[in-house]
Amino acid sequence: MMASKTDPEFCLQVVQRCGGDFQRCLQCLSCASGCPFVDTMRYRPNGIIRMVQYGFSQEVLESPDIWLCVGCHACSIACPMAIDMPGLMDGLREMAIETGAKINETAILAFHREVLGSIQRYGRTRPWRAPACPTPWPTGSSRGPWTPGPNG
Repeated sequence: MMASKTDPEFCLQVVQRCGGDFQRCLQCLSCASGCPFVDTMRYRPNGIIRMVQYGFSQEVLESPDIWLCVGCHACSIACPMAIDMPGLMDGLREMAIETGAKINETAILAFHREVLGSIQRYGRTRPWRAPACPTPWPTGSSRGPWTPGPNG
């Protein structure tokens, strides 16, 4: 990750918006083991938390990772500190919109349509796999594309 300048106020702004429970993160990666979409993420949930703590506001608010969270709470259930990761991701998405962060809307929309289609077809997202969908990252990125689940 090539970091731009850090914003020492960013973590405080996120705490005010989302609450401070994410600051209890142990970086144990339990959230990543619970997340059905972790293989599609560049930084994973714990990485987003760490970047917030270090003030990497631009990287966080422009990261596709904050848009990949579907609020299933699998990460929160796996977390020994019971951090409300979906709540944090919701707050970060709101901040991204408010600040005019660059967002790859086409890929995000395609991803969410596929997730909703999976829920309509199967009554849930495909278990522990991300749906097949175009990758939101440029060619040559270290993550993506999504892999199909066991049912398609």
